[in-house]
Amino acid sequence: MCIQCLKRALTAKGISQRELGRRIEATQASVSHYVKGKRLPGTVVLYKICKELDIETDVYYAELSWTLLMKEIKKSKVTFSEISK
Repeated sequence: MCIQCLKRALTAKGISQRELGRRIEATQASVSHYVKGKRLPGTVVLYKICKELDIETDVYYAELSWTLLMKEIKKSKVTFSEISK
């Protein structure tokens, strides 16, 4: 999310991390980790988040995969053109 997707959805819905946590039966700390990209939610939690925020799960995973790929590229100091060869 799609970290940006999750942040945008929370803002758009006017829902705090604490409130989302309450709705999905998770702690505010867990939600904070998802928002910051420090942890990935499991399948059930992901479903609950997407349901509460009206996000399609495939959109979440597509954006999340891209975000994680870009982080790995930055860590390894490999350029995108080198990967796409």
